[in-house]
Amino acid sequence: MSSIKINQYKKGALPKEIASELSLLSPTPLRELTTDIKGDSNTEQYYFTLAKDNMLLGFALLDVNQATARIPTLFILKPYRSKTLGQHLVLHLLTKAVKHGCQKVTIECEESFISFATQLGFVVTSRPTNNSRSPLFSLENPCPEYFLSVYKERLSESQNKKPAIKNSLVLAEDQKLYHFHDETEYVALHRNMLPQAQRRIWLTCEHINSPVLNSEFFNQSVIQLVKHNSQAEIRILLLDGKTGAGYFNPVINLAQRLSSYIEIRSLQGHGKVNDMVTAVDFTAGIYRKNLSSHTGFATYNNNLIAQRLHDNYEKHWQFSRPSLETRRLSI
Repeated sequence: MSSIKINQYKKGALPKEIASELSLLSPTPLRELTTDIKGDSNTEQYYFTLAKDNMLLGFALLDVNQATARIPTLFILKPYRSKTLGQHLVLHLLTKAVKHGCQKVTIECEESFISFATQLGFVVTSRPTNNSRSPLFSLENPCPEYFLSVYKERLSESQNKKPAIKNSLVLAEDQKLYHFHDETEYVALHRNMLPQAQRRIWLTCEHINSPVLNSEFFNQSVIQLVKHNSQAEIRILLLDGKTGAGYFNPVINLAQRLSSYIEIRSLQGHGKVNDMVTAVDFTAGIYRKNLSSHTGFATYNNNLIAQRLHDNYEKHWQFSRPSLETRRLSI
């Protein structure tokens, strides 16, 4: 990969000769690929060109808006596809997005592109329906910084001739055990895992305002799950049912709207549970060892560990009940 070179240009500063080359490279005129965002001064747009041995082989566009980045265009010349060039370019885009402080990166693509994207930490957030005007799928990498750290670890293991992990951070595929050591990594694993749920999400949280619950990605994960599975099951077990349980709490309001899918319970008395469990579908989960620190592990595809997490969760769930603060959900 030493002969690969990626150059970055901000929109409006793209040299004319590069613009001419890009126009010849892509079957779609460059002006049609560039999104004009009117009235949004917060969005910055960048071009990235990829060349090998001084030959231009591909390019991508990246829109950055505060904590979110979007990849509206990714193009590699057909003879050079499936040669890791696209992967190299996307990893570069993710790195740039992280440097800009982005917490998620989105992309829209055709179904044939999904396998490629999931290997780079993306998960499907919406699918086209029969009534959709566009055949494109929407995908999101919900924690690019954490994915890049995992990818680098995986690359290091590969170089040390350890077995490579196929499709890192993908439910029912990645068999590696991931350890986390702080709240940022703990939340990042939830940001990656919850949007992939196909059947169930079970969570143990300190209270209704915990960082995992009080976030956009949690709401979107739940809405996506119930939208695509009529048998979806979301359980939220609170150690403290009082803190933050105001009438306008977004999680409680979401549960009120989706009361047939979401059940919120609390333990009678804080401190009966020391470890925290998140169970996703039947093979994945996150285990936090204690309340005093954010340390533990996550698994994406381990039936034995997942079953233990389920048993742990059920043990506490059977002794919980709807709290007075969330009683309106039971009416």
